[in-house]
Amino acid sequence: MFRAFYFKPFRFLFSWLSVAYLACQPSAVDAAPSAKPVQVIVPFSAGGGSDTLARFLVREINASGLDDSPWVVINIPGAGGTIGSRHAKNAFPNGNTVLFLHDGILTAKLSGKAPYGPEVFEPIAMTGKVGMVLAVSENSLFSSLPELLEAASTTPDTITFAANLGAPSFYVGKLIESRSPSSKFRYVQSGGGARRFADIKGNHIQVTVFSVSEFLSFRDGGLRGLAYFGEDRHPGIPEVPTARENGIDVVYENLQGWWAPLRTPGEQVDRLEKVLEAAFRSPPVQKALEEQSIETVYLPAKQFAREIEEKNDHLQQIPFRVDVRPPPRLEWLLLPLLAFLLLILARRTKFDKPDDRTATASVPLKRAMIVTFALAFYLIVLSSTDGLFFLASSIFLFALLIRSPFSVGKSVRALIPSLAIPFLLVLFIEKLLGLPLP
Repeated sequence: MFRAFYFKPFRFLFSWLSVAYLACQPSAVDAAPSAKPVQVIVPFSAGGGSDTLARFLVREINASGLDDSPWVVINIPGAGGTIGSRHAKNAFPNGNTVLFLHDGILTAKLSGKAPYGPEVFEPIAMTGKVGMVLAVSENSLFSSLPELLEAASTTPDTITFAANLGAPSFYVGKLIESRSPSSKFRYVQSGGGARRFADIKGNHIQVTVFSVSEFLSFRDGGLRGLAYFGEDRHPGIPEVPTARENGIDVVYENLQGWWAPLRTPGEQVDRLEKVLEAAFRSPPVQKALEEQSIETVYLPAKQFAREIEEKNDHLQQIPFRVDVRPPPRLEWLLLPLLAFLLLILARRTKFDKPDDRTATASVPLKRAMIVTFALAFYLIVLSSTDGLFFLASSIFLFALLIRSPFSVGKSVRALIPSLAIPFLLVLFIEKLLGLPLP
């Protein structure tokens, strides 16, 4: 009846995806809540500051049995944290997926790097604040923040400032500029703290920002601190003056937050909050945080939400858009291909009557047009929106499989694999492999 199922490619694909789907399904033992791990999405590479802090708490949760479910850290780096945050945003809201992300959840949206912010998550808790240090190479000509700002004012857009564009390191630079309007840095895209340190050691850039723990780790490698962005000098780096001492009224701390997908049940959010608080207040974690120079401040969900709202209001007052020219969109690259395809097929077009001026295009030409426009639509949707992989893929497959003249039977035969294949792909790629889909 459904001939589409008997095409060899579909037979193979359905068989393979069906096995994958069955592998994704929990057994009777796995169905118990205690057997389902809590995935902690860290949207940065392993070994960085965020990853280290997350693993401190996860290690304590598992070692002390603070939750019935085991907790595991999943690193999904890329695009300044937005790839991992999107994966967490699209996860099923059942309490088994948690995002660990700092102020980047705010700055990514404000800078235009992501179309969403904290409004698509449920706040769980804040587990610490991280201070920031403005630093240069120990061989730099600048020995103080006023000297740096004077140079950035005298010759604007010449002092290279390494930052992850759209991330908190970028915001700190823009915040400094807002307090010294005549000073302008030239921002250079970099990565995490280790990458920025390599850039400064290689003389590729002149100034950047580190967390206190990163600065302490890299200081002996040849760094000079110009300013600490706290209310008072940090006890771990008492030789570094505050920005306020240098006449620049900038105070900034990076909030370390835990988030659940939107519409996660309240009882699950409460459970996660209690587990995190117990781990945070344990002596091993407190000691680890102090060694990393992280301010040991804990805020539960409601207080954390208010803190984030206040900080978001503050950030919105700073000009913060990332002026980066995006690469050409893939769907527009299809236009020359479409024009070439139509030109070739037009030369081979068969007409119903040679002398008929209103001759209709041949079936191959129509088919090529449908496929090309369907592909363009598919790429536009995937590159412009989040969470529409299933819908866009179903429409695209339906356009490929449908045959004219249209009928109910043909539509059903095309619709079934158009829905089944994306559904099985989502289960296999996101649930079994743990990889994000658009």
